[in-house]
Amino acid sequence: MEIRYRKAESQDEAAIRQLFVEMLQTIYRRKTVEGYPPGYLNRFFSGGTDCIYVAETSDGIVGFLSLECHRQDGAPFVYVDDFSVGAPFRGKGIGSHLLDLAERYATEQGIGELHLHVERENQQARHLYARRGFMILEETATRLLLGKTLETNL
Repeated sequence: MEIRYRKAESQDEAAIRQLFVEMLQTIYRRKTVEGYPPGYLNRFFSGGTDCIYVAETSDGIVGFLSLECHRQDGAPFVYVDDFSVGAPFRGKGIGSHLLDLAERYATEQGIGELHLHVERENQQARHLYARRGFMILEETATRLLLGKTLETNL
């Protein structure tokens, strides 16, 4: 299976929305979930510093990762807003490659920190992030804020 990785374009929105809903259904273990509100994804397609990377096969988009650059108030960081790989494509290295792209994007932006939230009960994702060097920055009852310091040429 050949997988291509690229920055998302506005015509990818429907596939990204579908993967987001699948992600929420998996996390919350229920069929009925609310996806993105109308217009939410527009900022990722506007050419600013927030962007989405997608993984696609001949079947279409099978995974995505959205990134937000935060430069205000203290140390800058790139935040992984949403991250999803379709169920039939998990365990094939797609998530790891998308995280590689996130790390590269952060360093290209001159930012040495990558942050994300993970549900406390999502052991599969937590294991992936631990293998990738993410550390717990904050804890709540249901979620963990994880962070990773990146090597930059600053």
